[in-house]
Amino acid sequence: MQLIIVRHGQSTNNAGHPRVPDPLLTEIGQEQAHVTAQHLQEAQVAAHFLYTSPMRRALQTTQPISKSIHLSPFVHPDVCETGGLSEGAGLTRQEITNQFEGYILSSGITEAGWSTPTLQEEGFLGSTVRAMRLWDMLCQRHLSKNETIVMVSHGDFVGHLLSFLFDTHPLFGEFFNMNNCAITTIHVDNAPKQPHLQEFNNTKHLLPRLITF
Repeated sequence: MQLIIVRHGQSTNNAGHPRVPDPLLTEIGQEQAHVTAQHLQEAQVAAHFLYTSPMRRALQTTQPISKSIHLSPFVHPDVCETGGLSEGAGLTRQEITNQFEGYILSSGITEAGWSTPTLQEEGFLGSTVRAMRLWDMLCQRHLSKNETIVMVSHGDFVGHLLSFLFDTHPLFGEFFNMNNCAITTIHVDNAPKQPHLQEFNNTKHLLPRLITF
């Protein structure tokens, strides 16, 4: 199984605009997403599944990627950023369906939204547990078939996932930080189930002016 992780493009929060719970991409973020999509297409990535976070910046980043690799995105709340939204319940099923044509939604996204108080209070431990749950789900679905997955997610949450997989500890400063639209690739064989970090925070497909954090 190969997992290709793309951090979302630059959001308005990343750019230092007044902070909002669920920011959109900036113009730079949109350009980053399109360049990343073009890179995946030129690299002839033969992905079987595309997962994305239900946060606006991830949904937007996923749009050109979906077109470039010819896959309908599966929107899963477990792929969201650590702590979910600081307030509110996020986009509803109908709102995502209206704004993002062709996206497939997890049952965890309802007409009341997707972010819960439990998610907002998860902290370091809860985020790590969620990352473990997500990894277990991906392995159960895709490992035995040796499938390639693309996942659009978030910096802190991906850091928790990598810290779990590669036995580091964020509280000790051993953390994995990713730039906007950077690519990280993990490969794991069916037996033994040992993940290998093939590339981390790859920004070679981005022009210098598009490298942001």
